[in-house]
Amino acid sequence: MKTVVVCSGGMDSVVLTHLIAKEQDLARLISVSYGQRHVKEIDSAGAKGQG
Repeated sequence: MKTVVVCSGGMDSVVLTHLIAKEQDLARLISVSYGQRHVKEIDSAGAKGQG
């Protein structure tokens, strides 16, 4: 089954992403900039999706 994960860049969504990638077919990793103060989470989400 192909799976899409919405990733904030925080610990919970990064762990979920790794589990899905290991156990299923990770089709896409999506992150949304909604004006949060910690922009580093978006950068982190992007980095996790790249590697």
